[in-house]
Amino acid sequence: VIREEEDPEWFLNYINDYYREVTMVSYSSFKEQMNLLGLNLKKIADGAFHELNVTERTIDKLRRRLNELYNRRNIIAHQFDRQHTDAVKKEISEGLVMDFINDVKKIIEAVNTQVLEK
Repeated sequence: VIREEEDPEWFLNYINDYYREVTMVSYSSFKEQMNLLGLNLKKIADGAFHELNVTERTIDKLRRRLNELYNRRNIIAHQFDRQHTDAVKKEISEGLVMDFINDVKKIIEAVNTQVLEK
């Protein structure tokens, strides 16, 4: 479409509008996006989370971590970081935030490595 149309602006607007409300943080969304790009999810997981002497599979850690981040993001964005059952504000530590940031950086670096290998 972008190459064939005289003015591809309508397509870019459509994509931007469509994805504006889609959170691509969950594991299933991330997996779909990596598949669309033709990237190997296992290699991304290995690149981000491989550690010696750790029994958890890297793909399981990627799934768990992305879903934890997705769930926490939803609670912050939609419930003002409060539990839905009693509206008590959830605690968040600097350590948890730093862990999320570091893991996201690892995932980004692993995706970047996969892209450069393609």
